[in-house]
Amino acid sequence: DPVLIRQVLLAHICSGVHMRSDLVAKRTAVALAGQTHAAALEGGEMHVGTARVLRADLPFDSGVIHELGSVMAVLHFAREAHEEQVWKKSLQPAPRLVVVTAAGAATTSDYELHGCLLHAATGQLLPDALRGHVRSLQPRLHQSQVQQVTFSDLCVMTKPPSLQRRRGAGLDDGANRYRLLFSLWNSSTLSYVSWQHMPTPLLIRNSFHMLPPEEKAYRRQEYARSRSGGGTARRAAAAP
Repeated sequence: DPVLIRQVLLAHICSGVHMRSDLVAKRTAVALAGQTHAAALEGGEMHVGTARVLRADLPFDSGVIHELGSVMAVLHFAREAHEEQVWKKSLQPAPRLVVVTAAGAATTSDYELHGCLLHAATGQLLPDALRGHVRSLQPRLHQSQVQQVTFSDLCVMTKPPSLQRRRGAGLDDGANRYRLLFSLWNSSTLSYVSWQHMPTPLLIRNSFHMLPPEEKAYRRQEYARSRSGGGTARRAAAAP
């Protein structure tokens, strides 16, 4: 997959020159792919994302290289949710991420993928704002792997501060706009080690009736498709 390979490469390249001391001071490294990796000293060793830094500050013509003990875990969006969503209803379509890990990295049994919600206007992280936002990653010891993780029951539970009840009102109300990000949680160190924002922002509506016509049509079509598939499966199971 050329797109995924490009994403993996860009997740390991940062703009500008960042020495080891800069990473320690900033505590993060933002890659060209948009993914942010946490940088921290643990037991005298430098860690960036899911990888350990073996050698730091290796100069070359265009900047500096930090040699890692393994490829860092990479988060890539295979599918984004639409911009307009309904409060307390599952996001449509369900966000799907590809998680790439490599041989030599820590086993993914220590990691979970968490969805988090940010208020767009203030940048404030909203705790307990989502439901269905945690997925455990399948453990693979000493193996490279590509996992697809779908958040099929993810929904926004926090009521936006300025929901408009009149149909079509408040289309540009920033109080109802959010950013969705997905973070890799290390359950051993109890810390987030890497995260990626979904490019599409979220605009939360009070009800289905406040969605634009094209979004309503999409949801009706998906509902009819799911009903049709379920009915076919039930008939097939009942056939002699």
